This record gives sequence, C-alpha cells and structure tokens, in this order.
Amino acid sequence: MESLRHIRERAGYSQQLLAMESGVSQHTISEIELGRRKPHGRTLRKLAGVLGIEVADFYQESETPKAQAPSQRSLFNGATDERRIASFHRATQGLEELVEPLEAKLETSTFTDEDRAHLTRAATLMTPLLQVALEAEAAFLREQHPGEYDVGPYAVLGPVVVRFVSLLVEATGEVDDNVRALEERGRDVYGAAA
Repeated sequence: MESLRHIRERAGYSQQLLAMESGVSQHTISEIELGRRKPHGRTLRKLAGVLGIEVADFYQESETPKAQAPSQRSLFNGATDERRIASFHRATQGLEELVEPLEAKLETSTFTDEDRAHLTRAATLMTPLLQVALEAEAAFLREQHPGEYDVGPYAVLGPVVVRFVSLLVEATGEVDDNVRALEERGRDVYGAAA
C-alpha cells in the first residue's frame, strides 16, 4: 500500500489542510500515516476525493524507495505535558469511534431511532466532560503557542468535537444549551480548524 503521507505530500497537502477539506480529523490522518490505524473504506473515499485519486491508488506500490521517517520533535515538553496530550488523544479516539459509524449510518439513511437514542444519551453524558476537555486543550495549546489566535493546527480534540456536534444537530434536529455552548466554545478556540 502506498503511504498516505507520500500521496498527501505529492499532492501538496499538509495534514491540517487535508483534514479540513476531507472532514477526516487530523488525528486520524496522523494515525493512518504512522500505521497505528487501519482506515475504513469511507475514510479512504473521503481522502481520495480530496487528493484527486481513486481509492485503488492507495493500494499501489510506491515508485520511490522507502526511507526511514525522520524523528519528530514533540510539541510537548515534560512528562506532565505528554500525559495531557495522551489524554486528548484518547478522548479524540473514543469520540471518533462513536461518531464515525453513526455518520456513516446517517449518510446511508440507515440511522435508526435506537441510534438516535444512543447519540442523545452520549451527548447528555459527554457534553460536560467535553467542555472541560476543550477548555484544558485550548489553555494548554495557548501556553505552547502564545500569541497565535488559531490553535487549530495543533488541536486533536477540537475538530472531532465539532464533528460530534454536527452529527447531533443533523441526527436529532435540535440541541440543548450545553451542546450549543460546546459548539460555540469549539468555534472560539479552534478558529478556522472548526
């Protein structure tokens, strides 16, 4: 399989730009590129559409020799910061695991009343926690990148929260005040990335 990173770079896309245009989170793109996650067919279709290729192109062998990836310097320093970002990544992954299959069902008109009830329960339970997590991630990113208005390029949780809120609105047709506050906070904190 040709590496997503190779295809993305050849097409001139950063992870952030590909995420914004495809609707696939930057975290998911990073995880696929690092080989930590096997992409769903739906994800590959979204990425292929933006990159101007066919899904089958992902399965062709690369014509360039594989080189060892350069080590990446962490944006986060110290054990405490590493634990914080790991928490954001875990929250992001859990939220993506909830959102992705429900988005697919909604897209294919197989979304059921049971799915709607599950999503509503999840929103009730998760919204207060997500508000706290968004505040924590935003504060942390602003510490790491002072003076930058748009911390979106560094965010892992914010963009998937925006997908979660969009799914709620589309699936249920209404949202409560907590979800509205979550949506507004996501837009305020993550700027163009949201």
